[in-house]
Order: sequence, then structure tokens, then C-alpha cells
Amino acid sequence: GPRSAATKDEDNRIASLYDKSWINARSNPNNGYARQLQWDAVRSSDVPQNSIWKADQWMTLTRAHGRAIASLPSNYLDDRPLWPAFRRVRASDEMYFPTALSILGVLHRPPGGGEVTPESSPKESCAGDRVRRRRVTYCDWSVGAKNPASFARGEWREV
Repeated sequence: GPRSAATKDEDNRIASLYDKSWINARSNPNNGYARQLQWDAVRSSDVPQNSIWKADQWMTLTRAHGRAIASLPSNYLDDRPLWPAFRRVRASDEMYFPTALSILGVLHRPPGGGEVTPESSPKESCAGDRVRRRRVTYCDWSVGAKNPASFARGEWREV
């Protein structure tokens, strides 16, 4: 039968979530480990310090963002590959993709050059309408154990 206006609105709302890249990014290290083995390990001759970003290890990219990152060397870096700049970086994939999006101008610092953290810049204030700064995965650490909680059958619906 015909779909209601409310159903169409909900379908449009859900579809709008999928035309964005989902990447929980930050523009500064959140601890000494991140500073020493991630930010400071990026080869500064290839990447300006203010373009370095980090994200969670799980992210999704739209096709447009994936293509832009793949063409980054030829379009923005005078055919120099970007990946070698991350050779000494721990968790280089967590650094490479958000840094590439920063070089492309998709992720940016707020006016005045402030830092972007989940606490200081909630929502998508650093990415406009092209990126959702949200986690792609869910872990329940509320049990206070060494590992996150395990889900029992049927509990996934609650997430």
C-alpha cells in the first residue's frame, strides 16, 4: 500500500546517515603514548603538524571520500605518496585516513586553530555536513572489567 509521510521522513533520515563518512576523529593526542608514537612519529617533511589527525580504528568512508584519498598524491602532493610519512607511526591506519581527510579540507580545526576532541567539539563542528564524528562500533565497558561486556542472544537490539 501507499507509504505514510512519516515513513518517508524516517526513510530520508536514515538515508542521510549513509551519505556521510563516519569517522570519530580528533586533532590532538589524548595521552603521552599518542604524542610520542603517533603524532611525533609522522614525518613532518611530508605532513604539516596542523594537518595530523587520529580516529578510532573502525571508520567508514563514502565512495567520494575514498576516491579523494586514493587520488591524494596526484592531486595534492605533487605525486608524492603519503603512506611513507606514516612508516614509523603506531596504529598508522588510525592516523592516515583522518590526516588525508584533513589535507583534503574535509576535516578542519575550528576558527582560531583550536583543537578538536570529542569533549571540545561535539557533533560535526569540524566537518560540516560531509562527516559524522561518531563511533562505528559499540563496546560496553560499564562492567569495570579488563575486557568489555559480552552480548547475550537478543541483546544486540538494545544497542
